This record gives sequence, structure tokens and C-alpha cells, in this order.
Amino acid sequence: MGFCGRSWCSENTPWADPPLAFGCLIAGVSLGAFIMTIFHERHHIVYTLKLALGRARDSKFEANEPLSYRSAWLIFIAFFILMMCLFMLAGMSPWASFVVTLTGVVIWFTMSQLWGRAGFSNEPGYDFAPAFAKSFLWPTEYTLPVTHTDHVLAHTFVYEECCGPYMPWGTTFYTILGSYKMANLMRVHPRSVVKIASIALIVAMFSACMMNIVLPGVYGMGRTHMLTSTNLMGRVYDMWNRPSPHPVVEIAPWMIGGLIFMVIMSLLHARFLWLPDPLMSIVAWDWVGSLMGTWSAALVAGIIKWLVLRIGGSRLYEEKAVPFVGGFILGAALNALIAGICAYIIFRLLPPILSTARGLRNG
Repeated sequence: MGFCGRSWCSENTPWADPPLAFGCLIAGVSLGAFIMTIFHERHHIVYTLKLALGRARDSKFEANEPLSYRSAWLIFIAFFILMMCLFMLAGMSPWASFVVTLTGVVIWFTMSQLWGRAGFSNEPGYDFAPAFAKSFLWPTEYTLPVTHTDHVLAHTFVYEECCGPYMPWGTTFYTILGSYKMANLMRVHPRSVVKIASIALIVAMFSACMMNIVLPGVYGMGRTHMLTSTNLMGRVYDMWNRPSPHPVVEIAPWMIGGLIFMVIMSLLHARFLWLPDPLMSIVAWDWVGSLMGTWSAALVAGIIKWLVLRIGGSRLYEEKAVPFVGGFILGAALNALIAGICAYIIFRLLPPILSTARGLRNG
């Protein structure tokens, strides 16, 4: 088995099978992160509910929010129900529709913290998401035959929601979070951010859906490789094998162990700030960390940070090192964007255009 398979394949790897089963541990750790976030922020959540229900009034508390908490909670509940209705119209059962919708909310509520606090994201569609969804839908089953639309659509929609930050749900979560941060730095009111982001996301949603159909029709599936060309049954089989090719009840000890680890370490981290952030265990144990060389990059970054602090102290680190690293990251992102656009034009768009032009000339 090659290196990629040792990290990614779902059988006979440290990520999928005992005794380590890191993917199952990560599922428990991620669930623990969600639970502990609710626990640590329970007073704030309860207070926003009181404001939404009219049991408390605090205009200053809501002054810097884009919406009143009543509107925010109503929008959340309404769209949660609408999403369930959409899934049910597609043929899913009410319970599966509820679980799939809840999975998307829980996954990106948790993973957005990882991105915001560490600047890193994994692909929860290979561990946390399937483990969470199967825990409610099929905790004791494994590779069921397709006898109901839930056995196809639930797997497909969980993949579409939660595979990675490049999928629609993760993209929108990260976009809004990044916009809020930039607005805070530029002293722009969050209400303006919500208006602009809403318009941009609606336009992007419709244009992306249309282009997902138009581009393959114009240039062919082989050249565009849109998501509509992927094997849907492959997603069904893949979800049964994630995070481990076993029923959830058999991997429950590892999931519970990860959850207990996160609960204990989160409580300790809240009391002793010098303790490492337990959320980073998701990065440390995930197969993305090995497959994409995160351990090596983290080691080099740690050594450089230690040297900078030893040589120039916190002043050099804050005034010089942090802006330099920020510029380096921006440059790398722009380089990837420009290179990707150029590569798409050269290798995807130009060949069919040139081929058509030669055919017309020869004809």
C-alpha cells in the first residue's frame, strides 16, 4: 500500500482500524469540542434566548450585532425546517432529513473554530460527519442494501455538506467568519457585512448551480470534471467505511475516548491557559496531517518561532514576524489562485477551442 493509501484508505490503516483508529478518536474529539463549546458559552446562549423571547432587554448588547437575537433565532429555526422540508421533498424520511441537517450545522459550527483558531481545516467528511450521522441513523448496521432512498440520499447529502471546506456549507461558514473579522479590523458594522455577504452568496449559489450544468455541456465532463460527474454510489459505499469499516457500536469505545479526552482537556485548558489547546488534536491525529505534510510544516514553524522569540523576544515576533508570515500566506494564496486560473484556461478551455478552430479551418 502506498503512502497515500496508508493515510487515506479505510482499511488496515492507523486511521481506520484498531488499536489506534485515529479517525474514530477524531470523531469523538470533534463531538466533544461541540459539546464543550455549548457548555462554556451556555450563559451567553441562554441570555440570547431570553432576549429573543422578550424576557430580557438590552439594546447595548445587541447594538453591534447584525440582527436582533429574535430575528437571528427565528431565521435559524426557519431555515433549519426549510432544509428538512427540501430533503423530504427529495424523498428522504423526516428523521433522516433532521439528522442530515443537524449534521451540517454541528460539523461546521465545530470546524469553523478549528479554522478560526488554528488557521487550518481538515476534511470532516471522512471522520466526524459520517460517524455523527450514522450514530443516529444506523448505529448497528454496516453496508446495508439500498432498499430506501435514505440509503442513497443521506450519504450523498452528508458528503455534499461536510466533505471539506471547499464544499458549499463549509465555504459559506468560512466566508462569513472571514468577512466578520475583516469588518472588525476595518470598523465596518456587521449589518453591512450580512447584507453584502447575503447578496454575494445568493448570486454565487445560482451561478454555480447553472455553471455546474452548462460547463460540462459545452466542454464535456472529461475536461471540466464537475461534481455532477462523480459516482454517487461510490459516496454511499465510502460513507459506510468512514471513519472505520465497522458499525458505529464497534468503534464507540474510541469515539467515547476521544469525547472524554476533549471534555477533560477543555476544562483544564479553560483553567490553565498554558496548557495546549486540545482542539489541535484534530490536526495532530487526522490523516490530512500526514498526507499533506502538516507535521513537517508545524515542526519547521515551531523551530522558527522559537528562534525568533529567543533572538528578538515578543517585540520582534509581534512587529516583524507576524506581518511577514501574513504577507507570505497572502502571496502563496494569490500564487495558487493565479496559477489555477491560468492552468484551467490553458489545459481545459483552450484545447477544445483550438480543436474546433482547426476543424473549421480544415473544413
